[in-house]
Amino acid sequence: MVTSTFGRLILSLGLALGLLLLSPVAASAETTYVVQDRDTLSHIALRNGVTVSALVEANGLEDAHRIWVGMTLVIPTTGAAAPSVDTTVYVVQPGDTVSEIAVRTGTTSRALAEMNGLSSIDSIRAGQELVVPASGGITSVGTAAYPDLPDRITSRPERVALIPYFEKWAAANDLPLDLLMAIAWQESGWNNEAVSHKGAVGIGQIMPDTGVWVATDLIGQPQLDPTNPEDNIRISARFLRWLLDYTGDENLAIASYYQGPGSVASGELFASTEQYLANVEVHRPFFARAS
Repeated sequence: MVTSTFGRLILSLGLALGLLLLSPVAASAETTYVVQDRDTLSHIALRNGVTVSALVEANGLEDAHRIWVGMTLVIPTTGAAAPSVDTTVYVVQPGDTVSEIAVRTGTTSRALAEMNGLSSIDSIRAGQELVVPASGGITSVGTAAYPDLPDRITSRPERVALIPYFEKWAAANDLPLDLLMAIAWQESGWNNEAVSHKGAVGIGQIMPDTGVWVATDLIGQPQLDPTNPEDNIRISARFLRWLLDYTGDENLAIASYYQGPGSVASGELFASTEQYLANVEVHRPFFARAS
């Protein structure tokens, strides 16, 4: 029998250790995810069944849009459930590409490839069935929501299909949606194939150096490709957000998008810049959402 104070202490410690070993160990409340090419925080949240706000909080992110390839994110596994996303089936039509289907269904090529186990984003054929988000049907929904869209958009499905990207990145950057759409309309008519004589490319007419700077320094994803429709809109939106913050004035930001912030800061607007501002103002009502 253990009778000393020291002996009783040893016995107590032994019993406590035994109970600890017999008790189930609580599972870790988090796991990790390594950011891949073209990932966004919203897509990571969707794939892992958590909310964006939970990811931001778990990782101490100051900017929800500044993540980069190779970055390790903590994925909380409790208290952060996100609503499930319904899916439906889309039958591939002749001439379809994965990127176009992704645009029309409000997702990304990578997400579609992952959802359907595609070895390559080019490995689809007419008649093939793909699982896509059920919130698709974007072409018809998009035009109904924007009754005053120009005919050169409504008559071109690939341009109507850009609407979700404008909505997504305008919201992500706290931009007036009609402003972002109107600037892109003034720049290219929403034509992703447009290339200016100075080398500006795509929907937002992004200059190569500007694209690299915005993707690398402002977004933190240098692999973004301005020739890709969503990437171009994303870069355009982030650049416009920076211009609004830099100038503190909407008209100066619009002028800077066209003329360049350094030139506008000198205090002189070109006559063509004044016309550009007027055109954007005229175009904005075309992109007003129906109430």
